[in-house]
Amino acid sequence: KVVTAPPPAAIRLHWDRSGRDLKADGANKVFVYATITDSKGNPCYLANATLNFSVTGNGQLVGVPAVQAESGIATVLLQSTSQAGPVTITVSGEGLKPQSITIRSHP
Repeated sequence: KVVTAPPPAAIRLHWDRSGRDLKADGANKVFVYATITDSKGNPCYLANATLNFSVTGNGQLVGVPAVQAESGIATVLLQSTSQAGPVTITVSGEGLKPQSITIRSHP
């Protein structure tokens, strides 16, 4: 049975740990992925919205804060600072429910 995908409604965030924590050394970086989903959490692979990222706490984005999704996914690079602690990444897009995640950097 083929079903037409519902319209995009939200964003799901996750980060690539690659089996390790974010090290607070001012140079460590991790990828953060924002997947555009429908209201039930299913990925919308045809979505190409521009997503806006912001960071608070002990981290910063590498590159631009606005990224256009490709195949429903937008990727940013997050860099630690030299101070350990929480890093909160928030993403939003027009017509989409925003999402935040908090990553803790470690000494």
